[in-house]
Amino acid sequence: VIVSQERYYLRKSGKEETDKQLWWIPLTYTSLSERKFADKTTKYWLRNESEVINVNVKPEDWIIFNLEIGGLYRVQYDNRNWKMIIATLNSDNYTIIPAMNRANLLLDIFDLAWKGELKYSLALKMAKYLNRETEYVPLSFGLQKLSAIGGMLIRTPIYGNFQTYIRSLIGPIYARYDNLLDAKEEPRIHALITEWACEYDIEKCCTQALNLFKQWQHDSSPDKNNPIPTDIRGAVYSTAVRFGGSEVWDFLWDVYRNSNYATEKRI
Repeated sequence: VIVSQERYYLRKSGKEETDKQLWWIPLTYTSLSERKFADKTTKYWLRNESEVINVNVKPEDWIIFNLEIGGLYRVQYDNRNWKMIIATLNSDNYTIIPAMNRANLLLDIFDLAWKGELKYSLALKMAKYLNRETEYVPLSFGLQKLSAIGGMLIRTPIYGNFQTYIRSLIGPIYARYDNLLDAKEEPRIHALITEWACEYDIEKCCTQALNLFKQWQHDSSPDKNNPIPTDIRGAVYSTAVRFGGSEVWDFLWDVYRNSNYATEKRI
């Protein structure tokens, strides 16, 4: 396997070609056949700009470096290796790659796409697996990167396509956490997915959010009785404002002015 290093710049500054600073980089890795992700022992120290190392990997195997995010570096793979990793993530056996490594792969591929080192289409193919993800860390990291893309596309003609793509990811996850009042299991995922599902107009999420808000709005003592769970109030409030008009806005403004709770005002 040929491994090489170069300084990582999030944005190109024109200094890259002259900057030849090298580091001692601890390489940890495993393959599809081995899958020894728990072994974070440094197997090789990369000291030069480029070196060839002997790795026992079958031709049909992927190889993954930087296990459990043990090193502060991004990893770029050749196109074939990326595609094999993506195929595994988009299969029923995606959990053979542990959650922290799934998260790191998402960070690697999206950051490299942001830099222009690979095509966004490859990163988006990897992210398709998120519709079956059950762990908070990779789900949170993946959606964070997709949020940055959404921010760039929001005023472009293809934003509608991006919204459709996001719904294809969020819909199946929301179906597992579709009761806004039930966050007993995985409350962080429940809050995260509620925010995304309502923002991208998943119908059931918006309907439940509006019903919850109306229940609160029509309470005789809304300043004392708020049925909306704390961790999803931001999502519910923003959904109500989008669909509810001036009446909702006036109600929230009154609640804001009369509230003595700083946390509630920040929402």
